[in-house]
Amino acid sequence: MIRTKMLAVLVGMIATLAVSAVPAFAEFQSNSAATKGTVKTGAIVLAGGGATLECSSGSGTWTILSGGVASTKGKNEQLEISAAGCKAKSSFIKEAPGTASVCVLELTQELGKETAVGSIVKECKVEVKVLGTCVITTEGGQTGLVENKLANVGSNDVITANDGGIKSKPNSNCLGVKATEAATEKAVATAEGQKWV
Repeated sequence: MIRTKMLAVLVGMIATLAVSAVPAFAEFQSNSAATKGTVKTGAIVLAGGGATLECSSGSGTWTILSGGVASTKGKNEQLEISAAGCKAKSSFIKEAPGTASVCVLELTQELGKETAVGSIVKECKVEVKVLGTCVITTEGGQTGLVENKLANVGSNDVITANDGGIKSKPNSNCLGVKATEAATEKAVATAEGQKWV
């Protein structure tokens, strides 16, 4: 009887330790009273359908959301990013300057994981002018972009995106580029003045 009780206590202690060892990261949190801040990226690479756009950097704002409202702490975060120094290439375009519209992405923190699920809030457009204007549009409302790794570095949240399965569609001026549901996006963004907790 005593052994059974001791075994039950031991099992309970081990279960408690196992549960407490699971990280409870679940929210983005501002380091101040600000609900918005600055986000900066290094190179941004979008590829798919036969075209690749590489931008040297990006910048914009982050906004933490709780229940859809700007807050200092919440499980969602929107990143509004403008890219700069963009160049596009495809089988018909060796390399040409391109521009990208402001893109609004949203991340949802996953409980107990160092990752966030991303979504494209509104469509993003890439324009390249070569014998007319080629416009490639990534559809807004896409969800389930799961390769977004989070890391607290100093007082900032660093987000490493390596997403796939993005839907994009070219206009008729984009020679050699096709609509796809398998476009990819790679970037490292630093959301300054916030972390995930």
